[in-house]
Amino acid sequence: MLLLAVLVGLVFAPVAKPAPATKLRQVTLPAILFIAAFLAISNYQSATARTKGDILTSNRDLTAGAQAYAQASAAFLANPDALTAQGINYYTLALVTNGSKTFSQQAKDQALAAIKADSRDGQHHFLLARVERLLGNMDAAEAEYRRALSLDPLNHAQYYVDLAGLQVARSDNKAAQTTINKALNLYTDEVIKNRSADASLRPAVDQLKQLQAQIQQ
Repeated sequence: MLLLAVLVGLVFAPVAKPAPATKLRQVTLPAILFIAAFLAISNYQSATARTKGDILTSNRDLTAGAQAYAQASAAFLANPDALTAQGINYYTLALVTNGSKTFSQQAKDQALAAIKADSRDGQHHFLLARVERLLGNMDAAEAEYRRALSLDPLNHAQYYVDLAGLQVARSDNKAAQTTINKALNLYTDEVIKNRSADASLRPAVDQLKQLQAQIQQ
Protein backbone atom coordinates (compact mmCIF):
# COMPACT_ATOMS: atom_id res chain seq x y z
CA MET A 1 0.00 0.00 0.00
CA LEU A 2 2.85 2.37 0.77
CA LEU A 3 4.42 1.64 -2.59
CA LEU A 4 1.07 2.32 -4.30
CA ALA A 5 0.69 5.62 -2.46
CA VAL A 6 4.15 6.74 -3.52
CA LEU A 7 3.42 5.72 -7.10
CA VAL A 8 0.13 7.65 -7.16
CA GLY A 9 1.86 10.65 -5.68
CA LEU A 10 4.50 10.64 -8.34
CA VAL A 11 1.98 10.22 -11.14
CA PHE A 12 -0.39 12.97 -10.02
CA ALA A 13 2.10 15.41 -8.53
CA PRO A 14 2.44 17.33 -11.84
CA VAL A 15 -1.35 17.90 -11.88
CA ALA A 16 -1.35 19.40 -8.43
CA LYS A 17 1.82 21.43 -8.91
CA PRO A 18 3.45 21.58 -12.34
CA ALA A 19 7.18 21.26 -12.13
CA PRO A 20 9.88 20.60 -14.66
CA ALA A 21 10.89 16.97 -14.97
CA THR A 22 14.14 16.15 -13.30
CA LYS A 23 16.56 13.37 -14.04
CA LEU A 24 15.72 11.88 -10.64
CA ARG A 25 11.99 11.75 -11.46
CA GLN A 26 12.69 10.38 -14.93
CA VAL A 27 14.62 7.53 -13.33
CA THR A 28 12.49 7.02 -10.20
CA LEU A 29 9.07 6.60 -11.81
CA PRO A 30 10.08 3.78 -14.20
CA ALA A 31 12.00 2.13 -11.37
CA ILE A 32 8.96 2.17 -9.09
CA LEU A 33 6.74 0.89 -11.89
CA PHE A 34 9.20 -1.95 -12.49
CA ILE A 35 9.37 -2.84 -8.79
CA ALA A 36 5.58 -2.74 -8.47
CA ALA A 37 5.17 -5.00 -11.49
CA PHE A 38 7.85 -7.37 -10.21
CA LEU A 39 6.20 -7.67 -6.79
CA ALA A 40 2.76 -8.19 -8.31
CA ILE A 41 3.99 -10.93 -10.63
CA SER A 42 5.98 -12.59 -7.83
CA ASN A 43 2.96 -12.54 -5.52
CA TYR A 44 0.73 -14.00 -8.25
CA GLN A 45 3.19 -16.79 -9.01
CA SER A 46 3.57 -17.64 -5.33
CA ALA A 47 -0.20 -17.67 -4.75
CA THR A 48 -0.77 -19.81 -7.84
CA ALA A 49 1.86 -22.33 -6.76
CA ARG A 50 0.41 -22.40 -3.22
CA THR A 51 -3.07 -23.12 -4.60
CA LYS A 52 -1.65 -25.87 -6.78
CA GLY A 53 0.05 -27.33 -3.71
CA ASP A 54 -3.22 -27.27 -1.77
CA ILE A 55 -5.04 -29.08 -4.58
CA LEU A 56 -2.35 -31.71 -5.00
CA THR A 57 -2.17 -32.28 -1.25
CA SER A 58 -5.94 -32.63 -0.95
CA ASN A 59 -5.69 -35.27 -3.68
CA ARG A 60 -3.05 -37.06 -1.56
CA ASP A 61 -0.25 -36.40 -4.03
CA LEU A 62 2.05 -35.28 -1.24
CA THR A 63 5.30 -35.29 -3.20
CA ALA A 64 3.94 -33.15 -6.02
CA GLY A 65 2.23 -30.95 -3.45
CA ALA A 66 5.53 -30.42 -1.65
CA GLN A 67 7.17 -29.47 -4.94
CA ALA A 68 4.43 -26.92 -5.62
CA TYR A 69 4.86 -25.45 -2.14
CA ALA A 70 8.60 -25.24 -2.83
CA GLN A 71 7.84 -23.11 -5.88
CA ALA A 72 5.57 -20.91 -3.77
CA SER A 73 8.21 -20.42 -1.08
CA ALA A 74 10.91 -19.63 -3.65
CA ALA A 75 9.11 -16.46 -4.74
CA PHE A 76 10.38 -13.06 -3.63
CA LEU A 77 8.76 -12.06 -0.30
CA ALA A 78 7.02 -15.45 -0.15
CA ASN A 79 4.75 -16.31 2.77
CA PRO A 80 6.63 -18.54 5.27
CA ASP A 81 3.43 -20.61 5.57
CA ALA A 82 4.36 -22.18 2.22
CA LEU A 83 7.52 -23.53 3.85
CA THR A 84 5.51 -25.09 6.64
CA ALA A 85 2.98 -26.50 4.17
CA GLN A 86 5.86 -28.13 2.33
CA GLY A 87 7.25 -29.41 5.61
CA ILE A 88 3.89 -30.88 6.64
CA ASN A 89 3.81 -32.90 3.42
CA TYR A 90 7.30 -34.24 4.06
CA TYR A 91 6.36 -35.01 7.67
CA THR A 92 3.29 -36.94 6.51
CA LEU A 93 5.41 -38.81 3.97
CA ALA A 94 7.82 -39.68 6.79
CA LEU A 95 4.94 -41.04 8.87
CA VAL A 96 3.65 -43.29 6.11
CA THR A 97 7.14 -44.57 5.27
CA ASN A 98 7.97 -45.78 8.79
CA GLY A 99 9.84 -42.64 9.78
CA SER A 100 11.93 -42.17 6.63
CA LYS A 101 15.03 -40.23 7.64
CA THR A 102 15.09 -38.48 4.28
CA PHE A 103 11.53 -37.18 4.54
CA SER A 104 11.99 -36.39 8.24
CA GLN A 105 15.06 -34.28 7.54
CA GLN A 106 13.31 -32.51 4.69
CA ALA A 107 10.41 -31.71 7.01
CA LYS A 108 12.79 -30.42 9.66
CA ASP A 109 14.65 -28.27 7.15
CA GLN A 110 11.40 -26.62 6.05
CA ALA A 111 10.27 -26.04 9.64
CA LEU A 112 13.59 -24.40 10.51
CA ALA A 113 13.43 -22.24 7.39
CA ALA A 114 9.91 -21.13 8.28
CA ILE A 115 10.98 -20.29 11.83
CA LYS A 116 13.91 -18.30 10.48
CA ALA A 117 11.52 -16.34 8.27
CA ASP A 118 8.90 -15.84 11.00
CA SER A 119 9.84 -17.00 14.48
CA ARG A 120 6.63 -15.62 16.01
CA ASP A 121 4.29 -18.05 14.25
CA GLY A 122 3.42 -21.02 16.46
CA GLN A 123 2.56 -23.37 13.59
CA HIS A 124 6.19 -23.46 12.45
CA HIS A 125 7.33 -24.52 15.93
CA PHE A 126 4.51 -27.06 16.11
CA LEU A 127 5.71 -28.72 12.91
CA LEU A 128 9.28 -28.77 14.21
CA ALA A 129 8.06 -30.33 17.47
CA ARG A 130 6.32 -33.13 15.60
CA VAL A 131 9.38 -33.80 13.47
CA GLU A 132 11.70 -33.82 16.50
CA ARG A 133 9.43 -36.36 18.19
CA LEU A 134 9.43 -38.51 15.07
CA LEU A 135 13.22 -38.36 15.08
CA GLY A 136 13.28 -39.40 18.75
CA ASN A 137 14.47 -36.03 20.07
CA MET A 138 11.99 -35.82 22.93
CA ASP A 139 13.52 -32.90 24.83
CA ALA A 140 13.67 -30.80 21.66
CA ALA A 141 10.11 -31.82 20.77
CA GLU A 142 8.73 -30.77 24.16
CA ALA A 143 10.58 -27.46 24.00
CA GLU A 144 9.08 -26.71 20.58
CA TYR A 145 5.57 -27.69 21.68
CA ARG A 146 5.91 -25.29 24.59
CA ARG A 147 7.21 -22.60 22.27
CA ALA A 148 4.25 -23.07 19.95
CA LEU A 149 1.85 -22.77 22.88
CA SER A 150 3.59 -19.69 24.26
CA LEU A 151 3.10 -17.98 20.90
CA ASP A 152 -0.47 -19.14 20.32
CA PRO A 153 -2.11 -20.52 23.50
CA LEU A 154 -5.73 -20.11 22.41
CA ASN A 155 -6.32 -21.12 18.82
CA HIS A 156 -5.02 -24.68 18.48
CA ALA A 157 -6.22 -27.36 20.88
CA GLN A 158 -4.08 -29.87 18.98
CA TYR A 159 -0.96 -28.21 20.39
CA TYR A 160 -2.11 -29.25 23.88
CA VAL A 161 -3.01 -32.76 22.66
CA ASP A 162 0.43 -33.32 21.22
CA LEU A 163 2.26 -31.92 24.25
CA ALA A 164 0.17 -33.97 26.70
CA GLY A 165 0.61 -37.08 24.57
CA LEU A 166 4.35 -36.62 24.58
CA GLN A 167 4.36 -36.12 28.35
CA VAL A 168 2.34 -39.31 28.86
CA ALA A 169 4.71 -41.19 26.58
CA ARG A 170 7.56 -39.95 28.77
CA SER A 171 5.71 -41.10 31.92
CA ASP A 172 5.44 -37.51 33.13
CA ASN A 173 1.79 -37.84 34.10
CA LYS A 174 1.83 -34.87 36.45
CA ALA A 175 2.95 -32.52 33.69
CA ALA A 176 0.48 -34.13 31.28
CA GLN A 177 -2.39 -33.57 33.71
CA THR A 178 -1.40 -29.92 34.05
CA THR A 179 -1.40 -29.53 30.27
CA ILE A 180 -4.76 -31.27 29.95
CA ASN A 181 -6.38 -29.24 32.73
CA LYS A 182 -5.24 -25.98 31.15
CA ALA A 183 -6.62 -27.02 27.78
CA LEU A 184 -9.97 -28.25 29.11
CA ASN A 185 -10.40 -25.01 31.05
CA LEU A 186 -9.90 -23.12 27.81
CA TYR A 187 -12.03 -25.29 25.56
CA THR A 188 -15.29 -25.60 27.44
CA ASP A 189 -18.52 -26.81 25.85
CA GLU A 190 -19.58 -23.19 25.40
CA VAL A 191 -16.34 -22.33 23.60
CA ILE A 192 -16.70 -25.38 21.35
CA LYS A 193 -20.26 -24.34 20.53
CA ASN A 194 -19.18 -20.78 19.72
CA ARG A 195 -16.37 -22.09 17.53
CA SER A 196 -18.50 -24.60 15.64
CA ALA A 197 -16.78 -23.64 12.40
CA ASP A 198 -13.56 -25.19 13.73
CA ALA A 199 -14.08 -28.85 12.90
CA SER A 200 -10.84 -29.85 14.61
CA LEU A 201 -11.74 -28.54 18.06
CA ARG A 202 -14.18 -31.17 19.31
CA PRO A 203 -11.98 -34.14 18.24
CA ALA A 204 -8.99 -32.52 19.94
CA VAL A 205 -10.92 -32.05 23.18
CA ASP A 206 -12.06 -35.68 22.99
CA GLN A 207 -8.42 -36.73 22.65
CA LEU A 208 -7.52 -34.68 25.72
CA LYS A 209 -10.25 -36.43 27.72
CA GLN A 210 -9.00 -39.83 26.53
CA LEU A 211 -5.49 -38.95 27.69
CA GLN A 212 -6.90 -37.83 31.03
CA ALA A 213 -8.72 -41.15 31.44
CA GLN A 214 -5.53 -42.99 30.55
CA ILE A 215 -3.61 -41.15 33.26
CA GLN A 216 -6.26 -41.82 35.87
CA GLN A 217 -6.39 -45.58 35.28
